[in-house]
Amino acid sequence: MKRTTTILIAICVSALFANGKQISQNAALSAARKYSRTGQVAPAKNLRSDKTNNAPYYAFNLEQGYVIVSGDDEMTELVGYAENGFFDAENVPPQMQLWLDGYAEYVAAVQSGKAKA
Repeated sequence: MKRTTTILIAICVSALFANGKQISQNAALSAARKYSRTGQVAPAKNLRSDKTNNAPYYAFNLEQGYVIVSGDDEMTELVGYAENGFFDAENVPPQMQLWLDGYAEYVAAVQSGKAKA
C-alpha cells in the first residue's frame, strides 16, 4: 500500500512539472482553419529550433492574410495574424523576424523548463 501511494505521489508531482508538448503540423493546420473565413489554408513556414528540433510556430497563408500558430500546446494557440497580404518566409521584415526569433527562444525556454508559458 505504501509503495502504491508513493508511486501515485511521484506521478502527480511529475505531472505538475510536465512541459508542453510539440504540436504537429496537421494539428497546427486544424488550428489555423479556425481563424480562416473560408477554411482554405496553405502552409507557409514552420521553423525547427536548433536547440530543441521542434517547430516553435507554424505560419499558414489564408486566401486573404495569414495566421501564425504556436508549435507548443502550452503556449497560446494564436501567435499572430494579418487580415491581408501573405507570409513570405524568404522576405520577412527584420522587425518581424526579430520578434519571431524572440518567440522561438521563449518557446525553447518553456520546453526546457526555464520559463513558464
